[in-house]
Amino acid sequence: MPQQEFNLLDKFIRHLRLREISPYLKKNDVVCDLGCGDGSILEALSLKIKEGYGIDKESSDYKKGNLRFIRGDIAKPLPFKNERFDAILFLAVLEHLESPDFIFNEAGRILKRKGLFILTTPTPSSKPLLEFLAFKLGIISSREIKEHKHYYSKQELIKLSKKYNFKMIKLKQFCLGFNTLAVARK
Repeated sequence: MPQQEFNLLDKFIRHLRLREISPYLKKNDVVCDLGCGDGSILEALSLKIKEGYGIDKESSDYKKGNLRFIRGDIAKPLPFKNERFDAILFLAVLEHLESPDFIFNEAGRILKRKGLFILTTPTPSSKPLLEFLAFKLGIISSREIKEHKHYYSKQELIKLSKKYNFKMIKLKQFCLGFNTLAVARK
């Protein structure tokens, strides 16, 4: 996989995301990580889940144990059959999209009935801090922060989940209120 511009702080924040999402995954789950980046989240979960599939435009096609990584664009139809996954991860990706409509529809298509759609996204209040850390101090990925299109409030996440027929079962802030975890059931 290509090496991305991540440092220790980026990796620590990724660890906090992993800690937040892990309790929602079970041993027999087949999981899809949309926008999986370098695949490190799925790799960390590999012993906890049955199978994992990661898809990202910067990924390479490869298999590693119970994990499969696919180079692909989440803005195009996903290469998975209907109702294939027990859980879909969408971690720190939503804020990079111009519009969430297409991927929310695709998530609903590939997620099993009663499956979980688990996402994290920075809060609106995190924008000034993230920009300061990236552009002034250079201690987090400036490329990642430049690509942010929108910072979602809790109300916007609730509205999105309802619009695409997901039932929000958990919505909370973490990382000192700078990130939101949303867990919705199909």
